[in-house]
Amino acid sequence: MCLASSEVGSNLGHSVPSGHSGRELQGWGDDRRAIRASRAASRDRDPTSRPRRDRAITTRPNRRAGPDRGGAVRRRADARRGRRAARRLGGHDLDLPATPGRCAPAGEKTTGAVGLIAGNLCRVPRGNRNRPGQFSSRNRHGDPIASTSMSSSALNGWQQERAARLDELVAAHQRIGGSAAGRRWQTEQLNWALILRLAAEFQGFARELHDLGSQAIAAGASGPMVNVVQRSLVLNRQLDRGNARPSALGSDFGRFGIDWWPELTKRDARTTGRQQQLELLNRARNAIVHSLPTDLAQLEKEGQPPTLATVKKWRRALNALAATMDGVLSAHIAQLTNGSTPW
Repeated sequence: MCLASSEVGSNLGHSVPSGHSGRELQGWGDDRRAIRASRAASRDRDPTSRPRRDRAITTRPNRRAGPDRGGAVRRRADARRGRRAARRLGGHDLDLPATPGRCAPAGEKTTGAVGLIAGNLCRVPRGNRNRPGQFSSRNRHGDPIASTSMSSSALNGWQQERAARLDELVAAHQRIGGSAAGRRWQTEQLNWALILRLAAEFQGFARELHDLGSQAIAAGASGPMVNVVQRSLVLNRQLDRGNARPSALGSDFGRFGIDWWPELTKRDARTTGRQQQLELLNRARNAIVHSLPTDLAQLEKEGQPPTLATVKKWRRALNALAATMDGVLSAHIAQLTNGSTPW
């Protein structure tokens, strides 16, 4: 009995050409089955020959599957933060410790020097890895800060109270102009206020740090000489009557017997660039206070427009500069006082 073409096609699961006998069609179906069997055997012998979707299922499992989904997500997030930290720190060789979510304690072998302490990214300086108390944490802006147990009250105030006042202005700027990318309108006065506030807060920090240094040095004297030494160190200093310009900082801190800017540069080679950012900030501050639009225009020609992005750049530079200043002064006073740290 000879089957119709449509019946043979339905039995084989394929559409077949018409005009052929049942025996011919049956042979055509057998050939198709043989081809399929050959392809299946080839896939079993060579897994790389599987279709694209099969390779994806085999070599890239579903990230949502498995009991370690949360840990994998956290490790990827920590790795991204570590790469961003490396870029901010000038390309230092940084990586995450073996255990994500914390910095490794003393004696534990790590693969690098970036981790988390109470939600803040931290790193161990070169040559001091795996040593307790040597971490340099980062605040919520991603800026490096010194450990609170080894920093002065001036630096702590810069990172906390003074930073909070600056954050209030930034939040007001974002409420008016928004936080998305794009040009901002009607925020010029807020930009100017941020510049003035940033310059004032850094001047206050520098003056407070200078006070602490003079007190620590004067404490080495005896009796009534303590007040004499301390008053002589702060008498007619430039930070009391002018901006915290690089020249003023060098003059006032030089009273402690330290070559200020060379010592800062010796401690961190990036100090030279931060010193330039401080000078630009003070130029913008003076142009705003003294109503000098030509000076503001000149700064804009130099690529330093008075915008929120520029203020954030200056603030990052000052955050790092403040930590370097604190460390250099502490080390210098420790040398003057035979190794006792002032804070």
